[in-house]
Amino acid sequence: MKDKALQKKQSITQTNKKTMDYLYENLGDERFQEFCNCLVAKEFPDSQSFPVGQPDGGRDSLVYFMNSTKKEFIVFQVKFVRNPNSILDVHKWLTEIIADEAPKIDKLIPRGAKKFYLLTNVNGTAHLDAGSKDKVNKILESNIRIPAVCWWRDDLSRLFEKDPIFKWSFPEILNGQDILNSILFQNINENKERRESVVKAYLADQYSTDNKVKFRQIDLENRLFDLFTDVPIRIRKFNEKNKNLKRTINHFENYYKKIINLDDQFLFEERENVGAASFLLHPKIQNEVERILLEGGPGQGKSTISQYICQVHRARLLNKTSDLVLLPDHAKNTPIRLPFKIDLRHIASWVENKNPYQGRLNEEYFNRIWKNSLESFLVGHIVYHSQIDDFNSSDLVAITKLSSILFVFDGFDEIADIKIREEVIDFINKGINRITENSKSLQIIITSRPAAFSDTIGFSTDIYPHFELTDITPSITKEYVEKWVKASRLDSKEGNEIKRLVEEKLQLPHLKDLAKSPMQLAIFISLLRTRGESLPNKRTALYDSYIELFFNRESEKNITIRDQRDLIIDIHQYLAWVLHSEAELHNNSGSIHIDDLQSRLKTYLTKEGHKTDIADKLFHVMEERVCALVSRVQGTYEFEVQPLREYFCAKYLYNTSPYSPAGSEKTGTKPERFDAISRNFYWHNVVRFFAGCFDKGELPMLIQKLKELQDDVFLKNTNYPRLLTSQILSDWVFTQYPLLLNDVVKIIVDGINIGNIINQEGRRGHNEPIVLPNDCGRLELTIECFDQLKKFPQNDYASELIGIVRNNPLQTLELWSKNIENLNGEKLTKWFEYAYLLEIIHKIENKQLLNIIREGDLEQKENRLQILINGNRLDVIDSDFDLKQIVLNGVLEGKISVHQRKNSNHSFQFLTLVLHPYLLINILNSDDSNVPFLNSISRRVRHFSQDDNQENPINSISVRDEIDKSIENFSNLISKSLSDEITKWKNNIEPWELLVESFRGIFHDTWAIKIISVISAGIKSKDETYEEFSDLTDSSKSLCKRARCARMKSGNIKYWELQLQNSTDITFTLLVLITWVTPKTIIQLIESISTKVNKLSKDEFATLSQSLRKTTGRSNLNNSQADELAKYLVTNSIENEVMYLLSYRFSEEKRLNFIYKNLSIVTVNMKDIGDIRLSYLIEKYLQNNQDLALLKDVKETYSTLTNSEDKSYRFYNRHLNEAKELPIEIANMIMTESKKYPRVIASFAERSCRIFANKNIKAVGQIAKNENWFI
Repeated sequence: MKDKALQKKQSITQTNKKTMDYLYENLGDERFQEFCNCLVAKEFPDSQSFPVGQPDGGRDSLVYFMNSTKKEFIVFQVKFVRNPNSILDVHKWLTEIIADEAPKIDKLIPRGAKKFYLLTNVNGTAHLDAGSKDKVNKILESNIRIPAVCWWRDDLSRLFEKDPIFKWSFPEILNGQDILNSILFQNINENKERRESVVKAYLADQYSTDNKVKFRQIDLENRLFDLFTDVPIRIRKFNEKNKNLKRTINHFENYYKKIINLDDQFLFEERENVGAASFLLHPKIQNEVERILLEGGPGQGKSTISQYICQVHRARLLNKTSDLVLLPDHAKNTPIRLPFKIDLRHIASWVENKNPYQGRLNEEYFNRIWKNSLESFLVGHIVYHSQIDDFNSSDLVAITKLSSILFVFDGFDEIADIKIREEVIDFINKGINRITENSKSLQIIITSRPAAFSDTIGFSTDIYPHFELTDITPSITKEYVEKWVKASRLDSKEGNEIKRLVEEKLQLPHLKDLAKSPMQLAIFISLLRTRGESLPNKRTALYDSYIELFFNRESEKNITIRDQRDLIIDIHQYLAWVLHSEAELHNNSGSIHIDDLQSRLKTYLTKEGHKTDIADKLFHVMEERVCALVSRVQGTYEFEVQPLREYFCAKYLYNTSPYSPAGSEKTGTKPERFDAISRNFYWHNVVRFFAGCFDKGELPMLIQKLKELQDDVFLKNTNYPRLLTSQILSDWVFTQYPLLLNDVVKIIVDGINIGNIINQEGRRGHNEPIVLPNDCGRLELTIECFDQLKKFPQNDYASELIGIVRNNPLQTLELWSKNIENLNGEKLTKWFEYAYLLEIIHKIENKQLLNIIREGDLEQKENRLQILINGNRLDVIDSDFDLKQIVLNGVLEGKISVHQRKNSNHSFQFLTLVLHPYLLINILNSDDSNVPFLNSISRRVRHFSQDDNQENPINSISVRDEIDKSIENFSNLISKSLSDEITKWKNNIEPWELLVESFRGIFHDTWAIKIISVISAGIKSKDETYEEFSDLTDSSKSLCKRARCARMKSGNIKYWELQLQNSTDITFTLLVLITWVTPKTIIQLIESISTKVNKLSKDEFATLSQSLRKTTGRSNLNNSQADELAKYLVTNSIENEVMYLLSYRFSEEKRLNFIYKNLSIVTVNMKDIGDIRLSYLIEKYLQNNQDLALLKDVKETYSTLTNSEDKSYRFYNRHLNEAKELPIEIANMIMTESKKYPRVIASFAERSCRIFANKNIKAVGQIAKNENWFI
């Protein structure tokens, strides 16, 4: 019998192997080449792989015949296709490839090439003669003059399967089929069965635990996969100095859409939302972003998302076929990992040498295995879930060594004690660093609520980029409702009615605000089903209704709950207070052991005067189900989700507050309790629920307390008082007393007026939006912002005001239109820019738009047309040929850029992209190699997709008129260059020349194409010198080759003397010279350069300056060269304008330093000197923030600027982790007149005030004890 079973198992395994496919597309092109090189190395020991991303002459790897003295070799070439199924005609595809490769092979044959292998992830077919394999063999025989063969997808798979350990070198291509048996334990020979049993039991237990949605809805048990709906995610803050991480984030463009790099900064346009789970499961994120911190507000779904991600991996590992069919394809095809999901409260207990698993791990076992290490904790964690004791750290190391691992650490915010938080961070970081040394691949996800008051005690953004969940969108709401209806098994009539009611009710702003998170939406739908049209407005009242509904249902099922309902609710409130206060005071995990629970419950019942004989009934109820309490760890109880604990805690504080008449005063009154909890961020959500309990007569007291909070000695210079006030307003607390509403709104408006509301703009890392409902002060808030905007404040403050209006949209267009009257010139342009930033340009009528565009000179028209284009209104330009001609000329001269989401096939967009200097430099500096140029551009400006054929290519142009037709002709002429791989663009002038000369033939010599030619001169080639093109301004010859020749003569003094003397286009000559020549050449020619610069007109100087900004990105001098040139310029008193232009060759940091120290006067030609000096001062002050003299210079310089460029978000993100806390005296000084400082300085000052306030927080539980609240 055993032999038959074994034979059957072997047969199944062999069958699975035959059918198993691998997810090669997850690798991407360069990683796939690495994979193929590894396969070759395993099959042929004497192989040599060539670096990925460099020109290789048709050789991705070679294998040498070592038994031959002739050094003969085999050639291997890899061809990766992002979407193999998109190739309908494999024969045609391969014919084109061979046509390209054959000349390269011909060159290699005289050098010793004897065989040729082509490796691809495309599937081959086996039909005799008619199949792709036989057809391709014939093509190879006909075109390659040495023996040649193709290794197809299935060939690679069979080679891959020969070495199981090799599989974990490329975990992203593995799927879940029999993976535990075939991979994970195949090479753990010693103790294999024991370890396998433990891991399978661990996975099965966590799978069972997470199989239900954490927040159970009313009378409905839901499987996670049945109801899960992804929540949008966006980047919050990350270390921008990490270029690899920045490249990955920019590359994953479902997240943000990079529009175009204008001047020296990237502009972003928010695009269609990407779900957090999809993002975190994506192969690129798994492979390239090892550590992530995910933030989300209460009930927003961060724990459910981490639960879902782990469950996806478990379902595949355990082969849960009934669940796998519910997953979208991208989840089923993602790289697979062994998931460990851990509650951070348990780690906090472990760090304190407390047993987090008391019900399962006895004290003797706990003391035996305890070490202050993550590995020790993981052993206890695995033993607890697997229920198998025979597992140790050696077993853990053996498993992680061969596996791709996912660690999810959930609930960082639930660790109340700041000191323990620090210890937990250190505990995790050190543990992960050790595990990394013995693991093939790790992904770490940490979840937390945003920590506005304790952001200094958190996981560093240097290591953990911070992402945040955003509000669910209407489409997500619709998807969730569909799943809810299906899971509830409603008939079509009732289901359609629920859908109608949800859609109808969520059109109302006050209800829409109550359904922004998955938890709120779940409550909303449940209530809607029972209460229909009559839903409460207040957030607290919504939870009241939910709890009422919940207990109505529970009372029907359980007689004890029915008879003791009020008492059980009271017990929930009491326990919520105990658990929440002690989580902060004693740093426990927010759970309570059954023995302690029973003891406290008896005390509570006695104190409240209840008979103790009902205790047994209550204990019985609690052991079965504690309504809102659950037992996640055997023998302990906790609230199912933290918002419910906070809700019940708030109700307890409100309901137990004493009456305190004169002459018989009591402590712990409502005002005193509000004072205590409103000054402690850990109690932030409790405060909101608490305020929602107040009745009409108590609201004046609440307003008084909010006003006092604004003047609190520790909080008055922080965002927190106004943020909390806005949140209480948005919870509809004051709607029952409209007369008092204005008093509350005034608190926030006053903050705007003095500039003390910070971080509303959205681009800085720490964003705390002030959001008010329509009938709760939104209009008053918006009017105040427009009143401030009418004064045309500094750009960074204007951005702050616009951020507030964007977060509170109400009558925006009307208020903007009302204030446009009598504006002209630069003020009209600025007001029009405000419309773009307010995102209302699409609402402005065409007639008004045309009137705005046509007013003023050409420069103003160009500026306004750029704003109109940024606002997605190309339709207006297409309707007016004269305006379209102005835009065309602007694009050709490099003054206007066009990038549109809606008109992605517009001719101007194509022209902008192929002529965009920053985009071209970005591509040339990237790791792209074998990617076609067209695809590389598309990846940077469109949705990230594994299917490059998913959208029309960017050169698919819509032709409307003769302008479009001329651009289409240009596109057709350069089609070959567009299909050339990036490697060719990096190393050959040919694709550049086709682009430039085709352009010149249609549009002539414009500044956009001159700039491209200067960039092309920087190709990496020693051979292409073009001596015959030595006249730089001979327009009859190739522009690229002239520029290249000049580039290769960067140290030739005589050549450059001749060019300066004979130039017919001195501005272009100076552009090439300053971009490429050596410092010594500049010094030798400085008199001639100065003479020519001094003769430039204002427009010529501006053109040269703007062009240098675009071309010098690849020609910055190294530090010693820059220092040498700077010293010479200063010592010899070179003219300011010459020094200004030459400083473009310095790095950004050195240029700021040089200009600040040597150029102080703003001139017509150097308008940005003030901005540059301010940037330098901000940088210096953030590095030395105790220097009061430096701070004074910042303030004075800022006051002299009327229209400074807003770069505050760049400074903020750059210095977020390295900037030291400001001394509180300086921080307070800045915040008392914050409008007089750059917003980035004010933002850091506010942050320092919060840190200081955080250090002075008093634990609410301790206050209650000291003041005898409950005696």
